[in-house]
Amino acid sequence: MNNPINQYLNQIQINLNTGVAKEHTHRPALVHLLETLFPAINAINEPKRIECGSPDLVILDTQA
Repeated sequence: MNNPINQYLNQIQINLNTGVAKEHTHRPALVHLLETLFPAINAINEPKRIECGSPDLVILDTQA
């Protein structure tokens, strides 16, 4: 169960099993998956607004 994708899917299922999960409920699991698969990034959930709107997620290159 240490496979990051399996961990992600398991967390999604746990969230769904509560019966009250919404879209934002799953974002921490997505951030964790992305940062596990790509250690050189920093995934930020709900970053500040930008000129063209409000992004759900932003991916930053920590090695840039």
